Amino acid sequence: MDRLGSVTLALGSSMATTESEVVGFATAIAAAGKQANMSDQEIFAISGTLASLGLTSQAGGTAFSKLIANMQVAAETGGEKLKQFADIAGMSAADFAKAFKEDAAGAFAAFLGGLTNNADKQESAIAMLDEIGITEARMRDMILRASGATDLLDHAMETANKAFEENTALTSAAAVKYGTTSSKLQALGEGEENNWRQYAQAVINAVKAEYRNELQERSRPVVLIIDEINRGNVARIFG
Repeated sequence: MDRLGSVTLALGSSMATTESEVVGFATAIAAAGKQANMSDQEIFAISGTLASLGLTSQAGGTAFSKLIANMQVAAETGGEKLKQFADIAGMSAADFAKAFKEDAAGAFAAFLGGLTNNADKQESAIAMLDEIGITEARMRDMILRASGATDLLDHAMETANKAFEENTALTSAAAVKYGTTSSKLQALGEGEENNWRQYAQAVINAVKAEYRNELQERSRPVVLIIDEINRGNVARIFG
């Protein structure tokens, strides 16, 4: 879960969406993505991309899930529909079926890229979608938006995979937000972990140092609240 947290934060901070929108979208498409053997980071990357394009998790998520289901059925059963998907992706039917089974996210990206490339050379993306029976407004809208943002999808995939492997985004963000006081507490308390009275004094000194200016400007006392301190051994904490 911490790795997915890092992925979510990395996508939310580098794309035109928010972390909550990425999670909402990922929740909506997770079932379809997992059915197609997509990795968690691929699902989140696709979610970040579609959310950045202004699609909602409800409409966009349903459209994506239907498209992936159609691709999966075509890859597993073959026939004319598989050939149509493969033609757009610039592959043979056998290659597209193999690609989808081994890397569904890559096959999805190839399909989107094919729509853009073929539209530039031969016929419009709308006409190609019509030929394979994709006429539903929401699904067509999702595909057309995504086909015009393949670079964004590539960026999201790279970002998500890197964040998943490094697993440092959450730690880095927390360090920025909480690091100053935390580092001072650790420095002042170094070597005093077993001397609870001195360690408590180190905590108080760190808080005073961190908020010295604010304390001087206030005319009233400041109260330090230690949340859920009852979870620890209160007697030992206060010496």
